[in-house]
Amino acid sequence: MALGFLGAGNMGEAMIRGLLSAKLRSPEQVVVFDAAPGRGEELRRRFGVAVARSVEELLRDCDTVVVAVKPQVLPSVLAGISQDAARGKTFVSIVAGAKVALFGKALGEALLKYFKEKGVERVRTLVEWHAGDMIAYFKSIGFDRSDLIPLERKLV
Repeated sequence: MALGFLGAGNMGEAMIRGLLSAKLRSPEQVVVFDAAPGRGEELRRRFGVAVARSVEELLRDCDTVVVAVKPQVLPSVLAGISQDAARGKTFVSIVAGAKVALFGKALGEALLKYFKEKGVERVRTLVEWHAGDMIAYFKSIGFDRSDLIPLERKLV
């Protein structure tokens, strides 16, 4: 399968140029999608890469996708990727300053949406009480403390 670039600004273009000049990929093995009108066609003319008409088409054609968008648009880009389209794909982010938690939050919200669509009324999870970053993550996607107290006893 091809290698996709979701966003093809300066950083994306530099990576594409490097991949092609090092002959790590042929132009036919690189697919780009950029929201800027004409940007994909410009890269097709200059490098011979394929151009996707949509994010969905990019994900359909590629098993690995380099996310190379501006940090301020990353949340809306992630929100527009369906769970089905993302299934089985490898995403590599070169988004400046983007934390893994942002990707995790988007994926967590997609999972909760899926549960809701399937009629699930309540989701419970267990987090170690001292795992502050995990507690903060679950709170960021709407979880709250429950009235359950998990108990455990090791026998060995």
